[in-house]
Amino acid sequence: MKNKFLLIALMGLFLTGAYAQESEKPAYNKWSIEGGVGLNKPYRNFSPGYRSPTPGLWGAELGVRYMINEYFGFKGSFIYDCFSEDDDSPAFDTDLYSFNVQGVANMGRIMKFENWTNTFNLLAHAGAGVGTMKYDVDAGDDYTGILLAGLTGQAKLSPRVTLFGDVTAMDNIRPNLSFNGGPQVNNMALIMKGTIGLSIALGKNAVHADWYLSDKSMYDALDTRVTAVENGLTQNTSADKQLENRVAELGTKVDNLDQKVSTLPTGAAEVDPNELIAKLINDGYVNIYFDFNSSKVKGSVNTINVLRTYLINNPGVNVDLLGYADERGTEEYNVKLSQKRADAVAEMLTKAGVDPSRLNAQGKGEDVSINTDSPEAYQLARRVSFQIK
Repeated sequence: MKNKFLLIALMGLFLTGAYAQESEKPAYNKWSIEGGVGLNKPYRNFSPGYRSPTPGLWGAELGVRYMINEYFGFKGSFIYDCFSEDDDSPAFDTDLYSFNVQGVANMGRIMKFENWTNTFNLLAHAGAGVGTMKYDVDAGDDYTGILLAGLTGQAKLSPRVTLFGDVTAMDNIRPNLSFNGGPQVNNMALIMKGTIGLSIALGKNAVHADWYLSDKSMYDALDTRVTAVENGLTQNTSADKQLENRVAELGTKVDNLDQKVSTLPTGAAEVDPNELIAKLINDGYVNIYFDFNSSKVKGSVNTINVLRTYLINNPGVNVDLLGYADERGTEEYNVKLSQKRADAVAEMLTKAGVDPSRLNAQGKGEDVSINTDSPEAYQLARRVSFQIK
């Protein structure tokens, strides 16, 4: 009885809230007709040895719904379910016909789904009804009370047509017989139902209450989206600032390189290209960079090719491969990580045709010379540099 009073109180809450929020004549349709078919599974009230399939076939529902406003309403529906035996059960065939009235809450509008979608929605419903069980045995009809509650997912196909999928729990109160027509086993016989169907809006307006957005709801949704755009712009501004800093760093390096090149001899007979390349390598203009916590060489093919070409053209030259890590992590871990990075570059050069005896891979650990005030600076620390010998 407590469940019954709780469900009736819940229906009253739905309807009270609905009337409390009703104001001027709305610009949406209130009525809809609904129909669907589905599966069922009865529990707890079978004679020993009797069972039904999981799930069982089949059930059908036909109803009408009235929304007092875009948040609350009620519906009445006729439900048919049939139950029969599974492969390991004695044969039986039972039909349940029931009629119910339920309160409906538009959870999509209550929880402001409009902030992220106008295509999917969720309804909650609960109520009570009466039912008649008809058996294939000579036991007479069995009349029961019914309490039911469930959730309905919606997908809008058009302004008037909605596809729905519903899950409902039904409690048959004090049946005289079991589901198979034998003596009663449990006075609360549970049925779980799954239904899929269509809801068709009735009325002259362009939108149904399920999907209606009041001016305030539209404002709130727009405000949420504007806030998201503003947050995105703030993040873009931060990213632009980091890019600006990096471009400035690159510009400084280019200026330094230009100054160094300008100090080199300019006469054709005096310029040694190999000497110029070696100077650029030793001065730190040729580096291979790595992702955070990674020793995988990627995106550095051109840099490695510069070094490979130089070493092949100068067979008497050796090179130190100096691996570095940023300051995050323990010192011991960063030494190992920097060694892995140096070894990875050495392996790639070896596979490219450079004699491994000319390569000296060294893990130098953390590069503490980098200014870590900017997140971009950590990228400069995660590298392998080179020293020509």
